[in-house]
Amino acid sequence: MDTPAIALLAAHALTTPASVVQIHRHRLAGTGFSQPAHAHDDLIQFDLFCACAGALSVDGRSTEVGDFTAAIYDAGTVHTSRLRPISGEAAVYTLKLRPPAPLSITGGAPAVAVQRLATRCTALCDALDRLYRTSLAPRRRGLLMGALAAEVLALWPQDGRRDPGAEAMSSPEAGDGLAAALDLIENSFARRIDVDDLARAAGISRRQLERRFKSAMGMGPLDYLDHRRLTVAKENLVQGNHPVGEVARGLGFSSLHHFSRWFARHAGMPPSSFRRTRSATDHPRHRPGT
Repeated sequence: MDTPAIALLAAHALTTPASVVQIHRHRLAGTGFSQPAHAHDDLIQFDLFCACAGALSVDGRSTEVGDFTAAIYDAGTVHTSRLRPISGEAAVYTLKLRPPAPLSITGGAPAVAVQRLATRCTALCDALDRLYRTSLAPRRRGLLMGALAAEVLALWPQDGRRDPGAEAMSSPEAGDGLAAALDLIENSFARRIDVDDLARAAGISRRQLERRFKSAMGMGPLDYLDHRRLTVAKENLVQGNHPVGEVARGLGFSSLHHFSRWFARHAGMPPSSFRRTRSATDHPRHRPGT
């Protein structure tokens, strides 16, 4: 692994926040996670698999995933994965960045790209969570995104080990109840929750919750609920080829008609049209699985 290349990419993210193209956190929560074989011509991708088991393939070389595993894919690297959760904390973090010039992190060696980790990377998970939550709040993007991405890269494990000097950093929402409310939202897409449910989870009053949501996320809790449900709907429509009806049920909608009307109102097009227009963009070069 080329440590100076990671440092160069981190510095570029810090000075050019637009280089942070995408950050996702997928909660497996009893379901599997799979991606078809694909590559990104101009992006470097970092994946962290937490409490997962299964396998992934990097340029045709299959590697077992167990418990905590980190992976890096250089631009143009064909990768695919098929995973299952091994605990209730199972999650997959994905960070995609556009380098300032052609750049190789792995030196073209698939064996270097994937690392089984001896311990849970608490500091790295916390940094990825902060980056992900910031990406969900439109008014907090910009320079903060670049700084958080640089922190993630600084904490990225090397040679299968976590930097023993890296201490876990608390989320900016921790300690004020907002983190508990955000976690409830992330785990409740299949059922309807309201502001009172969120306030109870946070252990604060409804008025306090609304004020803290406005301050941290730039919107009220109900708007944020819709914002998150729409984001997850878009992710599920593009990834995995799930039937639209299945996506609707997973988000707590009682009928496909109701979901389609809601989605079109918020996204400006029906879910089927969104899937057609976005699939080619999010997965630019699909290739047969290996």
